[in-house]
Amino acid sequence: MNFARHQAQAERAGRRLTWLHALATVAVVVAVDAAATLLWHLIFGAASEPPRGFHATNIGVVLAIVVGGAWLETARLREDGVVVARRLGAVAVDTASDPLHRRLQNLLEELAIAARIGVPRAFVLEDEPTINALTAGMDRNQSVVVVTRGALHRLTRDELQGVLAHEVSHIVNGDVRLNTRLIGLNHGLQWVALFGRSLLAGAAARAGDRDLGAVGIAIAVPMALAGIVLRVVGSIGAIAARAIQAGVGRQREYFADAQAIAFTRSRDGLGGALRKVAGQAAALRREAGDASARPSDPRRAAAARHPYWQNVAHLLLIGGSPSRRWFETHPPLRERVHRIYGRDMAPVEPRELAEPERREPELPALDFAMAAGAHGPVDEVDAAMIASLVRSSARPPGSTWADTVPVDRGASDAAPPIAPGALPGSELIDELRTAASVRLVQATREPAGAAALVVALVETPGQASPAWDAEWASAAGRHPALRESLALLQPETVRSLRWPLMELAVARLRPLSRPSRETLLATVRGVVDADARVTLREWIHFGLLRLRLSPQPARPRLPVLADPVDARCVRVLFALVAHCAQVSEAKAERAANAAIRSLDLVPIGGSPGALTLDALDAAVRRAALLPPLARPLLVRQLVALLPPDASTEVRDFLRLLCVAIDCPPPRLPARGRVSRASDADEMAEA
Repeated sequence: MNFARHQAQAERAGRRLTWLHALATVAVVVAVDAAATLLWHLIFGAASEPPRGFHATNIGVVLAIVVGGAWLETARLREDGVVVARRLGAVAVDTASDPLHRRLQNLLEELAIAARIGVPRAFVLEDEPTINALTAGMDRNQSVVVVTRGALHRLTRDELQGVLAHEVSHIVNGDVRLNTRLIGLNHGLQWVALFGRSLLAGAAARAGDRDLGAVGIAIAVPMALAGIVLRVVGSIGAIAARAIQAGVGRQREYFADAQAIAFTRSRDGLGGALRKVAGQAAALRREAGDASARPSDPRRAAAARHPYWQNVAHLLLIGGSPSRRWFETHPPLRERVHRIYGRDMAPVEPRELAEPERREPELPALDFAMAAGAHGPVDEVDAAMIASLVRSSARPPGSTWADTVPVDRGASDAAPPIAPGALPGSELIDELRTAASVRLVQATREPAGAAALVVALVETPGQASPAWDAEWASAAGRHPALRESLALLQPETVRSLRWPLMELAVARLRPLSRPSRETLLATVRGVVDADARVTLREWIHFGLLRLRLSPQPARPRLPVLADPVDARCVRVLFALVAHCAQVSEAKAERAANAAIRSLDLVPIGGSPGALTLDALDAAVRRAALLPPLARPLLVRQLVALLPPDASTEVRDFLRLLCVAIDCPPPRLPARGRVSRASDADEMAEA
């Protein structure tokens, strides 16, 4: 499948849907005004002309309802994707007591690290027995994934991984923003009908109020007439909203299916899940003891159980409820399975997983020294290392690591007991390093350990312990042990694991209250400023924490003006990458000039100026003002400047740049050898 071609088709479809929404708004406004005019003539006679300003008032009121409703709903959704999960009635995962919740969280962490995005927050719709899932959020930093209880109880680990990979691909490709924004826009279109319904309810209440008597009836009649008009004419908006939902999903679902298979390298994961969806109706009837009942689509029952279900129909793995072809939000299930396997496949009746199938797999110990020096894409190495750590660190209490090193989930800061003299020297060191790596991931399982870990990852070795706030006293107690664990690992391993460990820790810290997150950020800032100088590594990882834990609400971007300031910011970014990757100034200059031309910026000559962190901050802020389609182009040209032996710091900088400008994560070049660059080689600000 040609991913680039399908993504281009999806982008064109998104632009068409924007125009469709504007046309639907105009249709609703015109219909309401026409109905109001007709009602005026029916009441006051055909020869009676409406008063001056009648049409303007109708248009203004309807526009206020549609635009105001869309604005209010979008403002609520802009804060966080958790709003959608809460409205559906979903609950946050409980990784401590539920093994299926723990499996869901582990899979999301593995996929997010492999896809080079932040770990989405996971929620479960516990009262929904059908197999389904969705992702929501206004940007890649604030996304959530909601999975139904039926998916957890009926899908194997590989099948659930395929479903989650499908949802993660929506986040990576930016579909989640458009899909979530459409919830707000469609809500505005439906507000006309909702307003009409409220008028009818108010008219009925006043007509039945005995205290008002004839006055209540006199008030109720025009309210009822207006409510009927708005209710009937508002159905145009509801129909338009359904049509927009149908138009946004089909091509994007095909592309997400294909990319999910690319992520997991298995078609039986997502393919098996879709086949189980096709066969779930018979399973649900049999379990309900009514196997002879008339076949019905379980999606109708799901939509009846959850009032908000139809609003998010285009976000779901499988459409919200069956309808006519024109209003289907997803491609036919049979066609999706056919595209995955290349032929028609029979449905599979899903069954409840047996107890052994709910356990996470046992994995062998990973040789971190070999992995850190392995050839091949660095992201695949990092993903393999962190996936092994995530799964092994989430084992139930009492299990062992490689049958020699017990791992206690209840004490993430306690060193695993190893009998003195039980292992030879080199083997003992290897076991200690392995146990230290597992302990670092275990620290991400609860907020205090995650807070201690991010401080240990940001600080410089040998630095004095930070001043912890009283709220984080538990984290202060775990901090020394985690520092010792980091000291046991090879520097190459620490550099390779620092970014994924930060992402895992952030996933645990994001649900905390804003004051708690701000207090932790202040502690980390104190660590960064302790030596009166900020290295590039410290700037990168503190910036990642700030973007993940204290993100700014997504706002519409203003078009960038083609002025010399924008070209200057491009030169700063290219100069920094060239400096850290040890690329010649001449090559960086040529690459910067090519990028400036491709971005249609006003070219400027001269040097980018002093490479200070203030200049870098300003350059990143200006790059965020580039048009959405220009940002990936800038990142690709920066990546093209990297040599195969580029250091971990410059690779992490490009990752952070993508987070800051809300751009798809970069495809970094394969690493030929691991760079030995240390903090002394980084750019610093006195």
